[in-house]
Amino acid sequence: GTEQASEYLFPSADGNVELVLAASVLTHLVTAELARYLRETARVLVPGGRALLALFLLDLGSRAALTQGRATLPFDLTSAAGPMVVVDPELPEGAVAYDHAWFEGLCAELGLRRVGAQPGSWRGLKASSHQDLVVLERPA
Repeated sequence: GTEQASEYLFPSADGNVELVLAASVLTHLVTAELARYLRETARVLVPGGRALLALFLLDLGSRAALTQGRATLPFDLTSAAGPMVVVDPELPEGAVAYDHAWFEGLCAELGLRRVGAQPGSWRGLKASSHQDLVVLERPA
């Protein structure tokens, strides 16, 4: 595309969307871009609207899977750049994982509340999705 992801505006008016779906999008965005997409999600959702997001989150479980070699993606925890880690620093957008606490804090700051979550199979678990799934809601 011709637009920078960190400046992209969703093509919708404020508070006009009931559902935002991001399947295998956020896993390819660096920090400023992910923050922009979450801001846009909060902006376009109607009160009570929800977002289903697929991403890679770093929490105790996923960090343990990475250090124990159970994860299916080789995120390098020693090369963190702020809240994100990548598989390949030469191509950061190839696969990006985010610190769970940072992600939750940003969501809260934007007025988005987590109403559901499911860890993905990338953590070495049996799961219905490869990526972690998060459901957010803009409270009514």
